[in-house]
Parts: sequence; C-alpha cells; structure tokens
Amino acid sequence: MPRRQLLRTLLAIVALAATPLEGARVAATGSLVRVERMDDAMGSVYVIVAYGHDRARLDAAADAAFEEVHRLDRLLSNYKPASEWSRVNREAGSRDVPVSTELFELLSTCMDYSRRSHGAFDITVGPLMKLWGFYRGDGALPGPEEVTQSLDRVGYRHVQLDAATRTVRFLRPGI
Repeated sequence: MPRRQLLRTLLAIVALAATPLEGARVAATGSLVRVERMDDAMGSVYVIVAYGHDRARLDAAADAAFEEVHRLDRLLSNYKPASEWSRVNREAGSRDVPVSTELFELLSTCMDYSRRSHGAFDITVGPLMKLWGFYRGDGALPGPEEVTQSLDRVGYRHVQLDAATRTVRFLRPGI
C-alpha cells in the first residue's frame, strides 16, 4: 500500500472512530474525550491524538492504526532481518527475488516517482544514508572518495521490476 494511501487509511480510521454514527445521540452538554497514544515503529515515534465522545471507539481506532503501522514495519523495516524488504536488500543483488503483491505495487509506485522526478526521489539512496550515518544515528561527514564510491551503488535505474514474475532484481551489487 503506497504511503499516501496508508496515511489516508489511518486518518480515516481515526476520523470514523471520532465521528458518531448516524442516529447516535451525543449529549449536547457532553465534553469531548481525548485519547493520546504513542508507539515506536520503523525507527520513529508515532503519536495519535483523537477526540470524540466514545472512548472505546477512539481506543479501538488507535489500536487499529498502530496495528497497521506495526504490520508495515514487519514488511518494510530496514532494521528487522526477517522483513520482506530486508530480504530484498540482501538477495536482489544476486538473483531475482519474488515479492508480495503489496511490496511490488509499492516498489512500482516508487519507481514511477523516481522516473517522474528524474531521480530526485530515489529509493536506492540507502548506501549514501549509511555512509552519512543516518541508520546508526551517529552522523558522519564522509570524504569525497567515499561519496563517489557510494554513488556507484545508487540509482533507481539499477532496479529491475518484472511484473510478469513479480520479482525485484538489483542490476548492481550493493544497491
């Protein structure tokens, strides 16, 4: 599921939970309930703040939203070796890797954005992010030679998607 669609889905879940169903009566004098939840996933902290009149519905909506965040984390995490995305990163440099329909659609969308932006959006930027210390969180200023070496492993044009077999292949090692 593309990120924009995911965000719309999560917002819709929260909005539906906060909106009374047609025919439901809300006391005119009743105050809104505020539910705030926080959780970690994908190397980030997620916060949901929802307002409504039914705490149980708000809690259920927040639970559903975080379940989806964790499902996507299990699918797309760079940090979890068992995630489908980690498997692609490990294996696609040496062979065609079959992937789920969901991941294939996401990668296809990303490749489309890369083409449309002429590479300004590029899903293969990982080697540069590692070099600059973004994954470890320790930040580093690499030398020009290191940057040049990493740039050899960056470029969306080095990713091959095969819709017929729903596979991913990196045409250069280390992408």
